[in-house]
Parts: sequence; structure tokens; C-alpha cells
Amino acid sequence: MVEESFTVMDNIKLCEGVYKMTLMPSSGYAQSIKCGQFMAVEVPCRQDSLLKRPFAIYNYDEEKRQISFCYKVVGKGTEHLSRVEKGQALRGAYPLGNGFKIDEGQKRVILVGGGVGIFPLYSVFKAYPDKVFYSVMGFKERCDVILTKEFEERSSELILCTEDGSMGEAGFVTEALRRNIERIMPDLMLCCGPRPMLKALKDVMRNYPHIPVQVSIEERMACGIGACLVCACAVRKNGKVVNKRVCRDGPVFSLYEVEL
Repeated sequence: MVEESFTVMDNIKLCEGVYKMTLMPSSGYAQSIKCGQFMAVEVPCRQDSLLKRPFAIYNYDEEKRQISFCYKVVGKGTEHLSRVEKGQALRGAYPLGNGFKIDEGQKRVILVGGGVGIFPLYSVFKAYPDKVFYSVMGFKERCDVILTKEFEERSSELILCTEDGSMGEAGFVTEALRRNIERIMPDLMLCCGPRPMLKALKDVMRNYPHIPVQVSIEERMACGIGACLVCACAVRKNGKVVNKRVCRDGPVFSLYEVEL
């Protein structure tokens, strides 16, 4: 993990309230990043926003020495980030946490993302270009749909759904998964989304215990390095429930181990 300053290369609005920011490290090179890891970014010039905000790394380019993350405006900190302009300096720390891991024998991989939960999944394409990917993405309504072109270009198939049926299939992303999983029959599933989605996903996967499922947990964080224990989540290990730190032990866990 390295903490340093970054130059903002762009801060692009993807849809209402959702942005993609690209940073260049001042050190002149990008640290080794694993797909599914995150970075902690300091909100500039705000004394009431002292803590860094955690954001999943969306993409990274070693040649251009650039790192991108996407974020949704949900409070004062992210609202201030949305006003940051190209050329400004930000401080941050990266790469943090563990990441997704695909074994050699796992050829067919299904990505399941709900809303802004799609962001950490995109980095998997770069890390494992030799795998066959199927993407299942769910949003509330048409105006929330983002990055479909980017996922479609890198997936053998993209299944898109909205809760109100205004774009793609109608219903929740887990319902779309239930309708298609036996046809795709992946060797591995990687997912990220809100807890209600993950609970529903557990129910779907009860019938497919042979398919490993890795999930990136979304959780509030403070220090980002495992010292403060704010981001603890319950994980079942060897029949016992223990608390794990999402920032340090995660954010990626086995779906079957996480107590939701």
C-alpha cells in the first residue's frame, strides 16, 4: 500500500449522480493492482470530511500510469468530489484489500452486478483476458443504466435488466440470473451489489453449491487499513461466526461464508 498525491486526469459524469474519475500517481508509476482491490481518496479542502473515502478500482493502465474509479454522489464528500476538476491534486492510498481470483481451470466466469456494484467487476476483464465472461447487470430504471457498452464489448453475453422493465429484461438481477444460470453453467461467479441482492443471490445459489461464488462486500470504512474495526462483517469459518475486516481481510469473500 502506498499513500501519495494524484493528478486528476478527468472527472466524467456517467449518469445523474454517478461519475468516473481518472487519476495519475505523482510517483510516476502505478503500483501493482489486483482486480477487485480498492483505493481510499481524500476529499480535498473540506475540514468536515477528514476521512478518506473508499472506492473500488474500476480500471488501471500501467502504460498510461492511470487509475480510474467510479462513484455515486450520496453525501457531502462525494458531492464535493463531483466538483473536482481536471488538473487538481488529490491525496489517496492504494491498492487496498484483497481481490478477485480466478483459477486456471475456471474458464467460464459469470459476473453479477447490481447498480454501482458493477464497478469492481470491470477490472476483472483486464486481469484475466483469456477467460470467457458472461455479465448479468441490474439497475432500478433506464436512467440508472451505465457502462453497458464497456461490459458488452468484453463479454460473450450481456444480460441487462431493470426493476421497472424500462430497459432490458424486467425484474431483479437475481431473477435474470436464475433464468439463465443453467444455460450458462459457469465455473465461477463473481458479484457485487447491495446486501438485499446478495441475500437473494444466496437463495439462488442453494441449488448450485458446486459453483464457487466470490463477492465484493460494500461497507462503510474509516481507516481503510484494518485498525479501526468499523467495517467488520460476520463470516462463518469452520462452523463458527467470526468478525472479519472488510478493508483488510476483504473486500472479497466467499458468498457461502458471509453472514448476510
